[in-house]
Amino acid sequence: MSATHKLIFFSDAIFLGGAEEYLKLLVPEMNREKYQPRVALTRRPDTQSLVEFFEKRHVAVDFVETHSKSPLENFLSPLRYFRQQRPSIVHFNLNNPFGCFFPVLAAFCSGVPWKLATEHLAFELASGKRAGIRTKKLVKKILTFCLDYTIAVSQANKRLLVRDYEVDPFRVKLIRNCVDVEKYAFSPEGRARVRRELKVAEDQFLVGTVARFSFQKGHEYIIEAIPRILEHFPQTRFVFVGDGPEHDRLLAKVQQQQLQSHVLFAGVRDDIPSVLSAMDLFLLTSIFEGLPLSILEAMAAGLPVVATSVSGTPEAVLHKVTGLLIPPANSLAISQAVIELLGRSQLRRWMGDRGRLVVRQQFNKAFMVKQVEDIYDTLIAANHNMDETATSASPTPLRASIIVLS
Repeated sequence: MSATHKLIFFSDAIFLGGAEEYLKLLVPEMNREKYQPRVALTRRPDTQSLVEFFEKRHVAVDFVETHSKSPLENFLSPLRYFRQQRPSIVHFNLNNPFGCFFPVLAAFCSGVPWKLATEHLAFELASGKRAGIRTKKLVKKILTFCLDYTIAVSQANKRLLVRDYEVDPFRVKLIRNCVDVEKYAFSPEGRARVRRELKVAEDQFLVGTVARFSFQKGHEYIIEAIPRILEHFPQTRFVFVGDGPEHDRLLAKVQQQQLQSHVLFAGVRDDIPSVLSAMDLFLLTSIFEGLPLSILEAMAAGLPVVATSVSGTPEAVLHKVTGLLIPPANSLAISQAVIELLGRSQLRRWMGDRGRLVVRQQFNKAFMVKQVEDIYDTLIAANHNMDETATSASPTPLRASIIVLS
């Protein structure tokens, strides 16, 4: 390709989570000889660190309002933006199945040549309350009609998109989430520093989770499981890394059960590799998921994982190989799994080693970047071929010949 193509990564997130970490992994790795990457975000205090991340890496960041009180403005704002930028490709980042609704419509109406979206969280329509299922299906049908392709981050998500949302399977590409393996390699120095900071001795177990404090992540079930775990391992400490709307309720629950001396709220951290190195066991007790990056990061750090068997999680956490899978919303299952692994040091080490190997072989960032870029290259090549076909199909102008007879 002789010319670079403008590529816009669009997110309407108003807080940061795994879907935004995906952008941090993908965008800086784009081949600048082929693509001009830009990121479009909604300007919010909670997303400012994402803006700073991209600006430090010389990636242009634009602000497009998509959460105003006016649905019309939520459509017109991205419409004006796309008409101004005239990108070759827009890649939407959906942190829920109905994210970026108006921006996707705007990209379609403004004539963006190629539009695709990464689907991070295709939860089951049939779960919970059934009200609104028809509306949700309709919204998804509109979105997928406007998109050329959807990227599913797990095989489970792809199945849900096809089964529940009735998306054409030929328009769903499976590209699993991946992580920067080397970034999360175990660090003895990081382990010692974080344990000193948290006041956790080396002979104490530290069990932790890194997740947004929301209903989805199931922190309350961990808290309910802690008293049973302490009966067997009374010196164990638990660390919750993150923040979110459930923070105050979870803190109150810890205080109600008088677990303050055992549960540490570490807040949002920018040294997650060191925090993971400080742990002995990683927990993720989600009610629903995509393919959680936090699990892949923990495995890259050599940690055994206890996780709920939901969505794409079993594609990374291999039961009794890289960790233990348990049913969701089940505090008894959490306590039993944690007690089993804390009591078997050799099994923990073996699972940690296997997990590190699985991530290195199957979930390395380089694999994800190449697969996504391959899709972009295919789309651009298809566009080029269509242009050539249109040119060759145009009528040949008539030529007049004059013959002079003498």
